[in-house]
Amino acid sequence: MLGLVITENSIFGNGGKGINYLENDAEVEPPAIIYHDLEEGVVSGQTCAGCEIEILSTVQNEGDKFEGSVRADDFGNFVFKKGKVFSGPNLTAIAIYNKNRTSEFSNPPSSNSAMRAALAMLEGEPTYQTSFDVWEFGGPGENVTIQNGKMILPTEKVNIGQVLSQQESNKFAVQFEFQISETINDGVCSFGFSNEEANRSFGVGYRKNEISHTEQYIHPDQYQVIAEATYDYYDDQPNEGVIIVVEDQISVFVNDQLINSFFNPLGSVVYTQQSVSAEGGVTCEFDNYKIWNLEGLEFDQEDKESQVSQTNWWTCVTQMS
Repeated sequence: MLGLVITENSIFGNGGKGINYLENDAEVEPPAIIYHDLEEGVVSGQTCAGCEIEILSTVQNEGDKFEGSVRADDFGNFVFKKGKVFSGPNLTAIAIYNKNRTSEFSNPPSSNSAMRAALAMLEGEPTYQTSFDVWEFGGPGENVTIQNGKMILPTEKVNIGQVLSQQESNKFAVQFEFQISETINDGVCSFGFSNEEANRSFGVGYRKNEISHTEQYIHPDQYQVIAEATYDYYDDQPNEGVIIVVEDQISVFVNDQLINSFFNPLGSVVYTQQSVSAEGGVTCEFDNYKIWNLEGLEFDQEDKESQVSQTNWWTCVTQMS
């Protein structure tokens, strides 16, 4: 098939799909919209690495109005912030690869999508919370202390960590404050999740140079970066981190700003403990930790066809990057 690019068009009112390819002709999977906020004008998800993503508002599932575009990063992750309200009432996206291949329209996300439903639950009481006024975390990690209502993790030559809670679920959200008071060689403060029996763990790291990365453990001895983003770091006040996990979907926020949303390439797993860590010559301060166990979360599932496509995105990322 010859390359075909469809860009910045208004496509609507069709009896079938707005963009429709014969089987195996599309070459590019539609993007996956994981997080969206119509009022804030923000949408995020995953697609092919380096692809140009066009965001469109639609009445149904096509592309009535072009809202803007953004390029996916090397991991296939994208965040588009328009700065004003989307026209709505639904959103779709297309991916353009190498300027000559356009995907079909993505499925519009539900108003009760996994991330929207999880955020609504954060308005309620957390399952567990602590302000680090007293020690209640079992045996302390090496050099880990509580001082003035904060958990302090200082590192020099040895990386250290501390378990904070042991909630078992594949659906949860955490919120915490962090500051990086001292750093040598661009050290990292991290929040992590693990299941030792399943040999699964991942962590979101924060550097003072305003770079965040998400790294996953692959048994027996490999670590794989699966997401990276920039964020605004506050020197003069605590920074707030929020991480939401709903099965294989992950969204990361810093200081009320979404920095990325993506699928875990290893899929869903029940995590059994949550922890903080410091590495690389850095002193990390954590405060006001909260966790919501979202085990009973109700949200609209994607249809079967979309779920099958999701399993192909990480392959797409690694092949096209």
